[in-house]
Amino acid sequence: MDAAFGTPGRCRTHHVEGMAEFAACRGPEWIPYRRADEILHVFERILAANGAASRDRYILAGPPNNGKTALIDRLLARHPPSLNASGTNTRYPVFCPEAPPAPIFRRWFHSAIRKIGGLPVTCPDAEAIRYLGETLRAIETRLIVLDEAQHLGAGAIHQREEFLSSLAQVALHAKAGIVLVGAGDILKLASAAERFTVLSLPAWPIDDEFRGMAGALESGLSPKQPIGAAAQATRLHSLCEGRLGELVTILTSLARHAPPFREALSLTENLDLWAPPSKRFERAYEFL
Repeated sequence: MDAAFGTPGRCRTHHVEGMAEFAACRGPEWIPYRRADEILHVFERILAANGAASRDRYILAGPPNNGKTALIDRLLARHPPSLNASGTNTRYPVFCPEAPPAPIFRRWFHSAIRKIGGLPVTCPDAEAIRYLGETLRAIETRLIVLDEAQHLGAGAIHQREEFLSSLAQVALHAKAGIVLVGAGDILKLASAAERFTVLSLPAWPIDDEFRGMAGALESGLSPKQPIGAAAQATRLHSLCEGRLGELVTILTSLARHAPPFREALSLTENLDLWAPPSKRFERAYEFL
């Protein structure tokens, strides 16, 4: 199984040791990441369970810009909507509506129904829960995913409890699992953390896997004009603070200014201009 993290193009690879295969794909999209592989395997298991995992509930937590949404995008790409064998309904194995800005079930219900093309209805919450759940079951949804679910921490405690309870009932009617995806603040949903299994996608440590990934990513971004990412791995790790999306942005920016296009600034000077995420606002004030 291969993990998904984004830059343009696609490449299938399984291990960091297989970087030659990765480097052969120009403009890599999927970056090998063992932890993401493990998480994808959990979600694939739910999808393969054919409704038997309807009580499976997970929180996918990690720092911003570290590949959580890209991981879900990879899952969606593997299991896109399609016509079922009889052609009577569209199959929607992974249902990924937007998380509401506040934990209000009625608001989320209407947006979810619109997303799958269901008929809008006005009815009590109990009927809305059954209607949405049975609709998702009819289109063979196996996994309900809410990205940016840290927003569910807004509002009063009773609203959070009611929303999560309603979502759980929808999943039971649909015979589908639930995944809440969000930044570290999502763990403030104490009630959810008790009933959900937490899967973490932490910032990368500075290790051989990080160095190999940085070198492989560079090969895809700037194959003819290397920028020395592997040699600069410690510096790059400090600047991206272990966040994969941030590293992609840094290397993409450097590749655009690689020799012979970069004439005025050296690699070190370019890196000196980069502010890590935790210092970005401080750097912005320096220019005001």
